[in-house]
Amino acid sequence: SGVNFTEQQKADYVAGKAVKLENVTDKQGFHATMYIKFNPEKGRPYRYDTNPDVGQQVAPSNESRTQVAVNNEGKTNEATKNLKEPLQKGQTAPKTARQQQQQDKPKKTGKGMKM
Repeated sequence: SGVNFTEQQKADYVAGKAVKLENVTDKQGFHATMYIKFNPEKGRPYRYDTNPDVGQQVAPSNESRTQVAVNNEGKTNEATKNLKEPLQKGQTAPKTARQQQQQDKPKKTGKGMKM
């Protein structure tokens, strides 16, 4: 449709990313925003109404799932709930003897005066 790409759009297109095209004239003569992305299976570009790259959300890998849940989302798991330090990559249980000691400490019970 006679649209000129910026250098950034060309680089993104060549890298396989979706390129946002604004003010493209559609078949009815109206300005539209659309995305194009090269489809390697078909060997040609495809047009999208929404950004096809947005649907692919980034999720932590299985080995880091506990680490992300504990460090970022404030969740706890039984094996590490008393630890003071953030978890390391792949850690689901106390790593060192010191961390194990922190974990094994009994909870303090209320020792106030009983009436």
